[in-house]
Amino acid sequence: MPNFIDYSNPKMPGLEADDERLLRAMRERRRDYLSGRLDSLTWIRERRMIIREAEDLGVTDETIRKLNRS
Repeated sequence: MPNFIDYSNPKMPGLEADDERLLRAMRERRRDYLSGRLDSLTWIRERRMIIREAEDLGVTDETIRKLNRS
């Protein structure tokens, strides 16, 4: 057994569900923007809020990269 605990990429139970929920929310908002239901300022605010929530929840960097690509 190692003498240390690796906290470099903590994965807590339930974060996978948060990852999927945030990715789904980003895709839905993007779809709304592309269809004209959201204006550009609202799209930018929604996108920032989703990314900020992801950072606060501590989701992985890979998920945040996926959010940025969405």
